[in-house]
Amino acid sequence: MAIDFEGGRIVEVIDQRAFGGELAKVAERFRFQFDGRPWSEGHRGSNRFQSIVEFVPPGQTAQNWSELVTTQRTHDLVSKGVSAKQFVNAMKKNLDDSGVENEWRILRDGENDVLYEWSTPGGKAHEAQHEIARVVAGVRDLHRIAYTAKVQNLPPKDRQKWVKIISRATLVAQK
Repeated sequence: MAIDFEGGRIVEVIDQRAFGGELAKVAERFRFQFDGRPWSEGHRGSNRFQSIVEFVPPGQTAQNWSELVTTQRTHDLVSKGVSAKQFVNAMKKNLDDSGVENEWRILRDGENDVLYEWSTPGGKAHEAQHEIARVVAGVRDLHRIAYTAKVQNLPPKDRQKWVKIISRATLVAQK
């Protein structure tokens, strides 16, 4: 087990039995501010490919949510030569190939830092969803932060607020 502390709190627990201990070591993590509401951790998981933490606002759970903030660390992709831009392009291709109707927009494009959003009206197999997300290349891993709401289109004021929150998230080196 690997346990990371920040500000006297446990912020990440990783079961290293699923993958090599080096990959479990956190080189960086996103630091960001929520929207003023007291969000809480709804789910945390990891395997040899990724680590993920999902946060929900008051009154919601990871199983029953209408809003979700996700941080994800995809292990060892940067050191294997995968850029943030390549990763985002692959995500878009996978979504398009799945047949899910979607609208996708790049808000800020860079090789190692991509801000994007996508939405879907929903269908028989899935609910409407609007996501604002960012993928940033760290020293070894790709990091993704996202705000997702179960609506096809966020109200303009909410969209603007979350674009700002996601844009301001910083990747901070861990000791």
